[in-house]
Amino acid sequence: MRATKTNLGLACALAALSLHAACSDTGAGNGGNGGTPGDGTSGIDVSTYATSGPVGVSGGTVAIVGGPSVTVPAWTLSTEADVGLRPAKSAPSMPSGWTKVSGWFDVGATRSDLTADPASPVVIRIPITPPSEALDHPGLQVLVAIRGIVVPVDGTYDAFTGEFVAELLSVPPAFTFSVAFNPNVRRLHSTDGLLYSISASKTSALGDTWPTLEWRIDYDSQTLTEDEAKSVLSWGRQAAAEYSGAGFKSPLLYNVLEPTDMRFWHVNLIATGSHYKQPEDTQSADAARKLGRINLAVDDVRQPTTNPYGGGYAILAHELFHSIFEAYQIPKTCFNYTENGVVWCYESSTGFNEGLATAVAYQMEQGQAIPRPSPSATTLEAPHGWFDTGNSSAAYQNQDFYVYLLRMSGLDTVRQYLLALASASVGTPASAAESLEPYAIALETASIGFPATFHEVYAAYAADRAYIRTSAGYVWPDEPDAEFPGKANMLARSLFPSAYDLKGSDCVVSETDAVCTVTLKDVPPLSARVLLADWVSKDQMPTGTQVAGLKAKFKAETSKGQVSIFVFGENYGESADEARIGSYDGSEVELKDVAQKWTNGKVLLVQGGGGPATITVTMTYSASDLSEICQAAQDWMCQCKSAGPQMGCMVYKVTINQICANIPADQSCDETCGSMGISYAEAYGAEDPSMWNAMCPNAPK
Repeated sequence: MRATKTNLGLACALAALSLHAACSDTGAGNGGNGGTPGDGTSGIDVSTYATSGPVGVSGGTVAIVGGPSVTVPAWTLSTEADVGLRPAKSAPSMPSGWTKVSGWFDVGATRSDLTADPASPVVIRIPITPPSEALDHPGLQVLVAIRGIVVPVDGTYDAFTGEFVAELLSVPPAFTFSVAFNPNVRRLHSTDGLLYSISASKTSALGDTWPTLEWRIDYDSQTLTEDEAKSVLSWGRQAAAEYSGAGFKSPLLYNVLEPTDMRFWHVNLIATGSHYKQPEDTQSADAARKLGRINLAVDDVRQPTTNPYGGGYAILAHELFHSIFEAYQIPKTCFNYTENGVVWCYESSTGFNEGLATAVAYQMEQGQAIPRPSPSATTLEAPHGWFDTGNSSAAYQNQDFYVYLLRMSGLDTVRQYLLALASASVGTPASAAESLEPYAIALETASIGFPATFHEVYAAYAADRAYIRTSAGYVWPDEPDAEFPGKANMLARSLFPSAYDLKGSDCVVSETDAVCTVTLKDVPPLSARVLLADWVSKDQMPTGTQVAGLKAKFKAETSKGQVSIFVFGENYGESADEARIGSYDGSEVELKDVAQKWTNGKVLLVQGGGGPATITVTMTYSASDLSEICQAAQDWMCQCKSAGPQMGCMVYKVTINQICANIPADQSCDETCGSMGISYAEAYGAEDPSMWNAMCPNAPK
């Protein structure tokens, strides 16, 4: 493992952070029974459906005689799964303006990862007899209901077979569908009225070209104006051009070849149901998105850019990024939860997916990398990529790091970041924290365009945001707190709800040193912790030191991965550049003049690519330049052996020995020690040296 001392500027490459230290090297199954976290088995038991069958490596078709069929193409799965089909047990409410053309049917799958290649989509065929006015009308579509959200899916009526045919890029674990007709639906293309179309401007690093940057939209003319629909098409063009220009892989998104021999991405404008209004329905939105279309609610299209979730452009760009993320086929494992008898999958990659989409899309709309106001900031104790099946907003809070990343680099770094995530081997972790470790390892072993490893990049982010606060690290407007927004060299205390105060009981005193040890357990990968050390407090170690020469050494060790350590010396809460020390590999760093220049300090620890891990921090306090004469001297203030493990006695002895080693030639050690006794009495607010003497009651007077 490469060890690197740092001045907290990505090994000098990010020298703006200006930390004072050396800048040189020192050297899933197919049963829908709920499964267990990480085993990949999510879905529903389809054994009681009217018909069901396997759709494994070779694909397969499940059909109801005289009714609909679902065909999964070959090579969609690398293992077996079952798909079931039946008449719907309960029919969803028909959206306003729509009339049912077929019955409602339920589809169930025993896995949640039935995602097809865009070139070979899943095909649903439904026999219908459409009304004459519905023929060749864009308002003839399939309505798909997933956990209460109803979205339209465009398709084609095949008059020869009498079937409506729709293509999907995924089969969610459970959904209900019906063919319906809405005469108010209109279809527009981004090329309407234009003499030209735009093409992808750059081939991605994977050699993948975008088939088109053009869009078509289906919208209800009773709820949306034509001008509003055209705005959506313009946003789609703009976002696709920017993503394509950055070299991102072509999105996992349905595109259709029109009779004009042009291809278009497809977007639906729906009256209600956008998940941006219902963040608790994140999984519903995920499942709907994987059908291959982007569905936007009218209310969100009309949002101003000052909306906490962003305006219409940010919302569309956010959804488009999700489809790009899916195209990278980033490995994931399922954390299962059951709702109404259906086992749903909360993907282990959700934190990366939602955090990136939030930061990137909001930057594209706002023109600068700033956090989207909703959700709120997260703590640095939460690991990078964190998600919570019981709190969907946690996934979006990962935007904080990505804002920093975008400020330091740009979209090309994000593209390389996705490639790194795609190389992860997720396995079957037992917890959410463990599921993040493979991604952290993948990021560590890959390059995202920085002259540093990923844990160094993340450690620099943590130190910058938590304390140093350069323009890149000043992420949220109220950091470090509302009273001093933007103030540098001050700990953002709210980012560390579990900050640890160093205690005297953490320390062991010897003749010449005081060694303090703190052990932190179960620290997740890519997360930070803080220790608070007060060097002039009687309750911490060392106690009451006000003399020159005391030095402190700090080092950190981790049971897994890497750990970085940074120390910020403070003079009653104020720090300076010369008080910043640190190392990315946890190796020992030294802070001099403790307790004279620096009354207290903050010790920042950042766990790297391994975890959950145990971090052990060792702090050694000692006086420098002890002479043999002073070590042998048994001055009345230095004889504290009989006082036992009272930390004050040890510290006074060490520091006074140092003073004795440097006294003027015309002054005795006894005289110097006597003067120091008076100085300490004054420092403790005593009227006479008795307060000082009381610190070492058994020492000679």
